[in-house]
Amino acid sequence: MRRNKKRTLLSSLAILFAAIIIAIAYGWIEGMVDNYMESYKKFQSGNFRVMVDDYMKKEKFKPVDIFIKDGARLENDIDSLLIKNFPEKDFTDNFDSVQRINFGGLAGKGQYSGPVAVLGLEPEKEKARFKFGQNIVSGSPDLDPSEVIIGTELAAKLHIKAGDSFLIASTTYLSGMNAKKFKVGGIVKLTLSAMNSSFVFMNITDARNLLKFGNTNTTEIVYFFPNDYTEKAVGLVSGFLETNGGNYGILNLSGETNGKIILQDIYSSMGPLYGTMKIMEQFFIFFYIIILFLASFVIINTMMMNIFERINEIGTLKAIGLKDREVFFLNFYEGAMIGALGGIPGSLLGYFLTLLMNKVGLDFTQMFKSVDFLIETIIRPRASVDVLLASLVLSIIVPALATILPSRYAKKLNPVEALRHL
Repeated sequence: MRRNKKRTLLSSLAILFAAIIIAIAYGWIEGMVDNYMESYKKFQSGNFRVMVDDYMKKEKFKPVDIFIKDGARLENDIDSLLIKNFPEKDFTDNFDSVQRINFGGLAGKGQYSGPVAVLGLEPEKEKARFKFGQNIVSGSPDLDPSEVIIGTELAAKLHIKAGDSFLIASTTYLSGMNAKKFKVGGIVKLTLSAMNSSFVFMNITDARNLLKFGNTNTTEIVYFFPNDYTEKAVGLVSGFLETNGGNYGILNLSGETNGKIILQDIYSSMGPLYGTMKIMEQFFIFFYIIILFLASFVIINTMMMNIFERINEIGTLKAIGLKDREVFFLNFYEGAMIGALGGIPGSLLGYFLTLLMNKVGLDFTQMFKSVDFLIETIIRPRASVDVLLASLVLSIIVPALATILPSRYAKKLNPVEALRHL
């Protein structure tokens, strides 16, 4: 390695840059997957949500005629079940349940109007999740009664500013029409393009009044907690609903019915998209290995050149009794060390660059402007120990494996033929 320092340096640099690329690329792919999963969890499905089966089938049409009639009682009963099966402190510290009402409407002020998606929220529980306080542009981030919060793009479309009033009309659950004037309490610039351009956030009580159903009816009950709890919690609540779901009424055009209340976890909610994302992760791991393998050809070339230059030395070593296995490992360790010289600092440098980008984030707002996905447009690569370890392992093992071919060649050299090079 010291004999030809330039060659060793160039080989190590090739691995170093490959390791940096892998660490950053791996972090970005994982960050994008995490971002989509967390966005979907926060704004769509939670870890799981409870709703009427017919509502789930028609959800994309935002039906206003299918609701859980007594959402408060059902939520309390599920909470009691979870408290009973998890330590109460764990439940208090980690679990959160919210009721949401999601429906479509028409909003307008003067000559300006347009369709909107209305989301009825429990303000004290949800405003931190939607980051109204962090993203407020004007007005207040609080969802007070008869006030709404809208995104900057929707405000621009309707020519509305904070403090103005505008009309929101919607179909009631009885298929009639109802409309009410709401004051714009706050205008926010959200990092979700779809919400920024078309969503109206209102107090869940106002949503119930607009749709003309009682004080406890709800579209869905959404549960949030650490992912480690998901499997157990989903099993418990699914079993509970299977046995007791019929005890809770469903509100629709014909009044109270015996419809089925079901649970949908985040993975089934995402459908084929979740499987596609996991396949993409596996594909990119394979892609990273290819990048490193291509970079490792520099090591193969270096080791082959070293062997051709030192055939006489190898012949001498074998002639004085060095075994074939020892010759193999002598060259293997040299190549592996060259890989490690580039792989270790490259992985560490890539990790710290990823960590820096995680702090700063990258704004994809313009790219996602026309995408109707509930995904935050500020993407941060994952800078975790897992990413660092994966990069380290790949950047050390793959170059080491690349040395096997030249090491096998050195091992098979005939000492007599090798000594003729003296």
